[in-house]
Amino acid sequence: MLEAVHELNYRPNPVAQGLALQSTRTLALIIERFDNVYPAKIVSGAEFEAREHGYHLIVQQLSDLDVDELLRLAARTDGLILSGSTLGVEMVHDAVDQGTPVVVLGRLLPEMRADGVVADNYSGACEAVEHLIEHGYQRIAHITGPTVSRHANARLRAYQDVLAKHGMTLGDEYTVQGAYSHESGYEAMSGLLDLAEPPDAVFCADDLIALGAMMAAEALGYDVPGKLAVVGFDGLETGAYVNPPLTSVFQPMDKIGRTAVQTLLWRIANPKEEPREIVLPTELLIRRSCGCPASAHTAAVSGEAA
Repeated sequence: MLEAVHELNYRPNPVAQGLALQSTRTLALIIERFDNVYPAKIVSGAEFEAREHGYHLIVQQLSDLDVDELLRLAARTDGLILSGSTLGVEMVHDAVDQGTPVVVLGRLLPEMRADGVVADNYSGACEAVEHLIEHGYQRIAHITGPTVSRHANARLRAYQDVLAKHGMTLGDEYTVQGAYSHESGYEAMSGLLDLAEPPDAVFCADDLIALGAMMAAEALGYDVPGKLAVVGFDGLETGAYVNPPLTSVFQPMDKIGRTAVQTLLWRIANPKEEPREIVLPTELLIRRSCGCPASAHTAAVSGEAA
């Protein structure tokens, strides 16, 4: 039998295997939004990993689906990966209740009955703020992400905890509500630099905010990092090409995508196991926007950590 298989150069057909096993050999990845490179890298990692295991990956945007549409999609797949910092518990549980294995990208809420994969937002943000304090900055501002974002709230909490740890008391005016966009960073930074005592450093909830903040500083005549240090979060490739290159907390987006697929396939094979959350480490990419000399610049031009 085996000799015939080798002679005919037989290759198993994933679709036929799926039918035999009552499996669609299809997974779905639902992304909150596609308007920056962050989800693109998650999708790339997830697609690679799915292919490696003989699965097809469907990718859709969360805003394009209501709950009924999501459940219909879930019924046509072997499992769902749901990405979105604003993702509701009800949507997750509706999918789980109809028997669909689910992995959530982002910090799990205690009541969520699903597996999760997330970058260590809190520790990464702590490292960024500690780095600014080590430089001797005294008025470190923070431009947050959206209040509904669990990722942004973890980064805000880290900022507050590190300042408290070092006995640094700053007024509420040094924490400015933002969104994940260049425009938000520009507007928030413009307001901060208009304070009677403007900040000498700013930690931004993501790189888009940070790049907008740097644009505002340049427009208002503030040298970065001479008069204002800037640190972002995400480690996007774009940050390596601006002047000065942006210091940022790198989160392994490609690995998040790959790990999500691995976790989903584990869940499909182990439906009775308790939910688990996988936390992936971040890394501070030290470039020049924080005040470090050029010799300390971590290249990471590809956007991947070494």
